[in-house]
Amino acid sequence: MGIMNREWLWLMLIVSLDAFGWVSSSRAADSETAWSLKALEGRKKEQFAAAKQFKAFYSFQFTNEIDRSQITFHHHIVDDCARYVKATIYDHGTGLAAADVDGDGKIDLFFVNQIGGCQLWRNLGAGKFENITALAGVGLENKICVGASFADLDNDGLPDLFVTTVKMGNVLFKNLGGGKFRDVSKESSLDYVGHSSGAVFFDYDNDGLLDLFVANVGVYTTDERGRGGY
Repeated sequence: MGIMNREWLWLMLIVSLDAFGWVSSSRAADSETAWSLKALEGRKKEQFAAAKQFKAFYSFQFTNEIDRSQITFHHHIVDDCARYVKATIYDHGTGLAAADVDGDGKIDLFFVNQIGGCQLWRNLGAGKFENITALAGVGLENKICVGASFADLDNDGLPDLFVTTVKMGNVLFKNLGGGKFRDVSKESSLDYVGHSSGAVFFDYDNDGLLDLFVANVGVYTTDERGRGGY
């Protein structure tokens, strides 16, 4: 037998073995897939059976009730972003905080705004709200606001309000009851001036008093100002 014939025999043998191995692997894979699908089907039946033991509210949907709520708040951003499309670190949204500010058992809403003032809306029930910003004294019309958090800081049962701003001093409002607030930023030492963002209250040292963590975006390297002095 010539060298060429021997090489062809070896090649045919290798191809045959490879084909046999592939066929064997393919059959094993098919068998494993079938077993897995059968196991999954069994698991599915078990989960459905377990779900029937729990009375849970599901299959719900939402509808837009903004008109019925009577909330007319609109978010406004600084001109650097809205008019001149200048890349700035104002390029973010603002916060929304919720709490029962007047103790009537209904959750009220505080909307944060960059310019034009924040707004506090009292929950009247039945999905309707009224604007009580002026009564509450929490508008902050002259500040670029970013985030807000409610927390009962003095354990009097009333949620106080903390608002972060962009280089205009953060603000803490003490809840006086009846939907009214008083600015206690300076006396609380929480009037930090910087580009603050989110803020969260928690009891850091387990002394029964809420502590505060404030996140800040960055440090400004210029005092250049745009329209409105912002």
